[in-house]
Amino acid sequence: MKNIIINLTLILVIAMSLMLSGCSANYMIAENTEDIEEDPRDDEAYRERALAWEEKRDYDRAIADYTKAIEIDPANAEPYYFRALVWEDKGDYDRALADCSTGLKLTDISHLNEYFIETQKRLKKKRSQ
Repeated sequence: MKNIIINLTLILVIAMSLMLSGCSANYMIAENTEDIEEDPRDDEAYRERALAWEEKRDYDRAIADYTKAIEIDPANAEPYYFRALVWEDKGDYDRALADCSTGLKLTDISHLNEYFIETQKRLKKKRSQ
């Protein structure tokens, strides 16, 4: 559980850094691609690269990397949350809600549950419009 909190914090810091500079996204893609080539089971590298793809608005690649991270570690709720946000950006609210539901089943961390619940509320509202 402590690992998930640390990883989520790390991912959020990386995401904020990427938002500050488009060049950082290219760097993160290159760095994490190298890490993945060295260790194709490195789910963290897939998650970090997915954030960079998302920053570049390459949503299909972001989804592919989050999906790979989920395949490697299906018990980790974190990539479900971030993939849900990408599905939302693409306007696919059903898939986003499905990822939120799965993520909620996988975590007992209160702040992560709050993220999932708030995202679900927002998605349900968008879907009904």
